[in-house]
Amino acid sequence: MINHNSRSGYCDCPVTYISFDFEGRYNHSGEIRECGITVLRIDNDTIGEIRNDPTRLPTNTQSCCLRVSEFQNDRIPGWAWGKGLQPKKFKFGSQTVTRVPLTNLNSEMMKIVDKERARNVPIRLVVHAAENEEKYCRTNKISAFNGLWEGLIDTQVEWRHLDPKHRKPGLANLTDNFLNLDSSMVHNAGNDSCLTMLLIVQLIRRALSL
Repeated sequence: MINHNSRSGYCDCPVTYISFDFEGRYNHSGEIRECGITVLRIDNDTIGEIRNDPTRLPTNTQSCCLRVSEFQNDRIPGWAWGKGLQPKKFKFGSQTVTRVPLTNLNSEMMKIVDKERARNVPIRLVVHAAENEEKYCRTNKISAFNGLWEGLIDTQVEWRHLDPKHRKPGLANLTDNFLNLDSSMVHNAGNDSCLTMLLIVQLIRRALSL
């Protein structure tokens, strides 16, 4: 992983940020129940939008949630409700929801990533708490992000540098206390990928003010 703490690290353009998040099945099998992917293409117009309003995702942001069809009728255990891990609705209007069979999950993710690779613009992969997402990729043999891990940005690590008193700032905590949004939306893979991208927008805004 690398940290992009300088203006050149976050404000280079053109560049494409791809954030993703996995939510697993409730039976702790390690299988993916849903995946959220958000794509933000940074160009001069996007930088202008971020300067004017860093509290929302720029208009060219694309986000989707891929839900594994075989697992959508899984029983939701009581502990999941207690921890706020039950299925949630999208809170971001630009998202689309697609149900896919488990065997097609990786290929559907690859379609999204390959579309960005074809533009020949640098891609930066973004996650929150990388060890969790890397484990899901290994367990489920996800190859869609191969070749992009070297420049990974972990927003949890970035915020730990910005605020050292929080050793592992959770996405719900940052949603409440930094983004000033309702943290009850977390643990929906689509929402989480969008929230992670909003943290990147905030880091870009900070870099622009340097």
